[in-house]
Amino acid sequence: MTFGYSPCPNDTFAFHALTHGLVEAPFRVRPVLLDIEELNRRAHLREFDLTKMSVGAFAAVGDRYRLMRSGAALGEGVGPLVVTRTPMSLEEAVRGRVAIPGRETTAFQLLRLAAPSLTDVVEVRYDR
Repeated sequence: MTFGYSPCPNDTFAFHALTHGLVEAPFRVRPVLLDIEELNRRAHLREFDLTKMSVGAFAAVGDRYRLMRSGAALGEGVGPLVVTRTPMSLEEAVRGRVAIPGRETTAFQLLRLAAPSLTDVVEVRYDR
């Protein structure tokens, strides 16, 4: 069974036992590690049997995948952050160019809700 997930620490920790055969499972897992926006794109292509994806991507492919009860990394104190070189408000930050991890990512979807005036975005992998 192919399993796409990201190389971020949350995912590698959460899925380590499954992908390294440390827990019993009725199947073998072949992990494929990619950044979240690439996982979102490949979910549209049905490339993996099991995959991590953003909530925004799931909305478009929910007829092809089932949502699991575990695996989310979003909650109070956990999840997307807006980071700036110097302290400023969100309103000030979105007047300039903002790097996002992908257009279908939860981070970008939440940022658009919080800052509807945002117009200048550039996609950058989270590890760059």
